[in-house]
Amino acid sequence: MNQRLHQMAVFALVLEEGSFAAAARRLERSPSVVSVHVRELERTLGLRLLHRTTRRLALTEAGERHLPHCQAILDALRHSDALASKMRERVEGRLRVTVPGALLESLVAPTLSALLDAHPDVEVALFESDHRARLEDGEVDVAIRVGRLSELEHRARRLGSLRDLRVARPDSPDRAIRLPWQRQTPATAHAPLEVSSVRAALALVERGLGWAVLPEPALVHAESLGLRVEPSGRPEPIYAVHALGSQPPPAVRAFIDCAVEVAAKAGLTDD
Repeated sequence: MNQRLHQMAVFALVLEEGSFAAAARRLERSPSVVSVHVRELERTLGLRLLHRTTRRLALTEAGERHLPHCQAILDALRHSDALASKMRERVEGRLRVTVPGALLESLVAPTLSALLDAHPDVEVALFESDHRARLEDGEVDVAIRVGRLSELEHRARRLGSLRDLRVARPDSPDRAIRLPWQRQTPATAHAPLEVSSVRAALALVERGLGWAVLPEPALVHAESLGLRVEPSGRPEPIYAVHALGSQPPPAVRAFIDCAVEVAAKAGLTDD
């Protein structure tokens, strides 16, 4: 069926352009290929549609009756192409983003501000979570990730790097306050506390319950609160990840482009 519809559209284009050669130029094909499509349509219908001469093309009676239907198909294809082009270019629709708490204020909030200023038709749903959402489930369009990516995360763009700092009050006990992905902390004098978010870890550190290793953007006010900070480990890469193939929606592309610019201004880039 698809092949036949294509043949009908080619037939209409040949009549519109006035020759096989002109239609071939429009289609970026050879005249012989265009001629084959028309002959195959005639064979399928069991009817001759064109009188072919060296000077011009003339419709048969069957061709005259079939041409309006073929023109309608050609018009429908053009309308579909125009609509698809418009949808590819227009940045709109719902965008679901997940971000770890440490990067909400420094990276994602200004990214969304820039995105919505430029594209007010985008509707954003933002989820703050220090747990990795499964992009394969289709519940998130873009995830900001810190650290090494798995092979399942098909499409990723690096935004920069994030440095971790060890933070504690000077009088805190030797107790690790760790996040779910920090199971391999060194032995301490007191049993560790495990929390579910960077924000919760920082709250316990401020209370003097122990020390934690947290992302640098979460600690911008640490020294003013009387906390001691020091470097801990190597910087970890920051990525914007999506699982929407090589042609993601315009809103996803626009968000990631904005995130790249914001990361550079925030000093998160690797340069």
